[in-house]
Amino acid sequence: MYLNSNPFYKFVFLFFIGIICGIHFNLNPAYILGLTLTQILLVLLFLSIEYFYKIKKVTLALWKGVTINFLFFTVGILLVHANLALKRSYHYSNYYTEGAYIVAFVDKVLEEGENSLKTELQITNVLNGDSIFQTKGRVKAYLAKDISLKLGDYIITNARLNSFTAPLNPNEFDYRQYLSYKGISHQVYINSEYAKIKKLDRQEHELIYYAYTARGHLLNLLKTSGISEQNLPIASALLLGYKEKIDDETAANFSGSGAMHVLAVSGLHVGIVYLLFNSLLFFLDRIKAMKYVKPVLVVLLLWCYAFITGMSPSVSRAVTMITLYVFGKAIGRQIQVQNIILSSAFILLVINPFMIKEVGFQLSYAAVIGIIFLYPVFYNTITFKFKAKHVNYVLDKIWILVCISVAAQIATVPLSLYYFHQFPLLFIISNLLVIPIATIVLYLGVVMFMLFPFPFNLAQYLGYTINKLLDGLNFVTEGINNIPHSVLTRVYLTIPMVVVAYLIIVFLFRFVKAQKSYWLQFSLVSAIVMSSLVFINQWHVSQQKKVTVYNVNKQTVLQIYHGRKAYTIHNCKTRKAINQMNYVINHNMGFSGINENIFIDIDDIYKGKTLFYDKGVLAYEDKRMLIDKYFNSKKVSIIKPDYLVGCIHPYENYENNESFFLISDGNCKVKKELLQPNTWYTSIAGAYEFKL
Repeated sequence: MYLNSNPFYKFVFLFFIGIICGIHFNLNPAYILGLTLTQILLVLLFLSIEYFYKIKKVTLALWKGVTINFLFFTVGILLVHANLALKRSYHYSNYYTEGAYIVAFVDKVLEEGENSLKTELQITNVLNGDSIFQTKGRVKAYLAKDISLKLGDYIITNARLNSFTAPLNPNEFDYRQYLSYKGISHQVYINSEYAKIKKLDRQEHELIYYAYTARGHLLNLLKTSGISEQNLPIASALLLGYKEKIDDETAANFSGSGAMHVLAVSGLHVGIVYLLFNSLLFFLDRIKAMKYVKPVLVVLLLWCYAFITGMSPSVSRAVTMITLYVFGKAIGRQIQVQNIILSSAFILLVINPFMIKEVGFQLSYAAVIGIIFLYPVFYNTITFKFKAKHVNYVLDKIWILVCISVAAQIATVPLSLYYFHQFPLLFIISNLLVIPIATIVLYLGVVMFMLFPFPFNLAQYLGYTINKLLDGLNFVTEGINNIPHSVLTRVYLTIPMVVVAYLIIVFLFRFVKAQKSYWLQFSLVSAIVMSSLVFINQWHVSQQKKVTVYNVNKQTVLQIYHGRKAYTIHNCKTRKAINQMNYVINHNMGFSGINENIFIDIDDIYKGKTLFYDKGVLAYEDKRMLIDKYFNSKKVSIIKPDYLVGCIHPYENYENNESFFLISDGNCKVKKELLQPNTWYTSIAGAYEFKL
């Protein structure tokens, strides 16, 4: 078996599983540490018996193998807890109380928002009373626009640190959890009135300062290169990984056409830049004394590029892999790409185990694994044998690009559907056009940056050429995205579905590779399991009956699910309020399998087979609800509702309120100390949902 001849694969796989378990399950670190130490002692015991007593029984080897495998699993769990303990021991939250001063430096380039400047601060000290504590930890910071700060500057402030709230609506993106994996647990808004600025003492944070300063300098060069304002955000994203200025329409065009990976500096970009640097330093190959100098220079240039572009998970993965590949080749070792992939992932996760939860990390490794294993299978199916060699060459290059695109998409489609709920159907056409253009832009961009110091206009000519190429890139992505039905949307997979989808892919790959019928049987069984999961999910959807009162700021939004149909009762009048409502309800409807939604204005009348609504009075199944901004005892006594939904004020008195439940919606904001009993406040506790 493949795994038996490559035991490192099993070890790393169990290490990954251990990290995931350590993140998601509340396991006692003391027990895990004791178990890990016991396993280490057992392994040493087994090795001693084999060495000193020359005993190599199958049973002994089996127990040794099981112990080593399980050791990698527990080490993964232990690494998560060690990482958390290290962060907690020096974390600012241990010393911070409201009113205390924090000393922090800006460790991310400031982004200009509508009302403030957005960045991240690294807290180095907490000044609490007469005590000064050295700390670690990062916060999301929003600065008033009149604060003059730049990357690396220190700031002293007693502005209040606020923790992030949990999602207040069902199936809403958990921004708090997303930031927690990045080590961010609080946010702060700082006015110039309460901030004191101190310039950076460049000792501890010199590297990150110069990396971001270099990117800022290159961004300024792009602005003077002749690239239009429309194409400048695309050039900044493609060349330097600076995506903050990409507008929604451009992002939608690239995403819908299947070319979004071009806008995020990824393994594709790193590979292209590696080939460029390797080609530019070709003259070192002719000098025998420079045998080891060229690999070192190429790797150093790649890591500089990675730092300048922000060290995203995909870039970190690609540069680590290429570093291992280059050095392995330089010392004459036989290169196995699979080992390089696993080794790079192992190294990155040892440094930061929480990286495994980042979407970019998962997608980048899925894509490269797909290319390594699936690409040869596709490529070898067709060989071009025309008489004209140049025709064979061109067709072969096109076929290579098609095979790479298909292999990467197959490997990433389950994760893409799970996270983004859409799939570009015309990705092959898009990549055939977009990747060559992006490659040329990358080559020209790097050369352009090199030529800027020289007193010629060649850099501006290259900028003009890049601008025209980006015009073509926009034309291609917009055209493909606007083709009807070019994107499969509203696809919602569960985690079991993702796992089974990957099992189908793996089993089919093994069948094509090994031509063994049992692999095909495994894939058919997996397909049956997938069909069963889909059927069960659809059956649950068809039977669902529930009511949800959402938390939408200053709005009343109530939704009834009846099978695959939804009824949305709301008081949203403005375009902004309607957009806000749609943003909140659309994800929940997608996850719940809703394919029809009927909007009912709060002042309208609706009479259907399953639901009756008349200007604030709702009857659904055996429940009655009164929906209004304000209530009075007379109306309540006449309707006799099970629920009151609207603006519930703490000073209002409701007679016999034990007979009904009050739900305060987004119209009403109250302080926690004024909360009324028998009332659910969506602005504090989140959306209220009950099933019938």
